[in-house]
Amino acid sequence: MASTDTVADNTGFATKNDANFPILSDRDKAVCNAFGVLHERGFARRWTYYIDA
Repeated sequence: MASTDTVADNTGFATKNDANFPILSDRDKAVCNAFGVLHERGFARRWTYYIDA
């Protein structure tokens, strides 16, 4: 999962929701831009991509 939120916000989200997966803090929005999921308001839209090793 990639989020434009801070590491602290992502950690809080993961703890609150018992997330068992990594969450990327994409503060500079480079990953969201690369995948074309950045909303015009600056947050990541919800999309699912399966990325092979």
